[in-house]
Amino acid sequence: MLSIEHVEKNYGKAPILKGVTLHVKKGRILCLLGPNGSGKSTLVNCILSLVQHKGLVRYNNFTRKGIGLILEDEGFCKDLNVYKNLSIDSMVKKGAVSKDELNHLIAKVGLVGHEKKMVKKLSMGMRKRLSIASALINNPEILIWDEPYNSLDPEGIIFLRELIIDLNKEGKTLIISTHLLGEVEKIADDIALIYKGEILSVMEKNDIMQQFDSLENFYLHHINTAN
Repeated sequence: MLSIEHVEKNYGKAPILKGVTLHVKKGRILCLLGPNGSGKSTLVNCILSLVQHKGLVRYNNFTRKGIGLILEDEGFCKDLNVYKNLSIDSMVKKGAVSKDELNHLIAKVGLVGHEKKMVKKLSMGMRKRLSIASALINNPEILIWDEPYNSLDPEGIIFLRELIIDLNKEGKTLIISTHLLGEVEKIADDIALIYKGEILSVMEKNDIMQQFDSLENFYLHHINTAN
């Protein structure tokens, strides 16, 4: 569905991505796993053409409009409420949508009862939910999410995990960038391990469990070998 071929990115003279090649399969949850500073966020930026880079990013049978990017802060107007922000966002992205459609999005991300609350009064977890709703307005085929679990409490983590699985069951392809082994084990179909700007391994989670017994063993084996 999405092909990343020999992508390189330097900041100054420092190489951040070193010839990354990765293929994302339609209808799967791919977790981009790696420690902080491994190049995960830079790779996401390259996929979205937010930074210049060497190499190719190919969208097979869809365009960038079919991608939903979930950010920490979508640039919402902090002095407007949840419903008004989503209404404005929907008009910008796809034209006016019905009240029923907006209410459906609000319910989907668990913001029922918060529709009239101003964004500046939302918790971090609630703002994340609003960002998800915004990303879903265009009904994208693929969702890209960089470190989604940051600043979430246990309830928020459980909600997010269940939402990711539900979105995948609806047919959406997801790329989730994270360093949390436990969450990767719960949600991933495929795992790409990135370290120091290089993809060390790409495997299906079930194959990892058979070969290494645990995701931790898989992670440590490749990181120790790379060092």
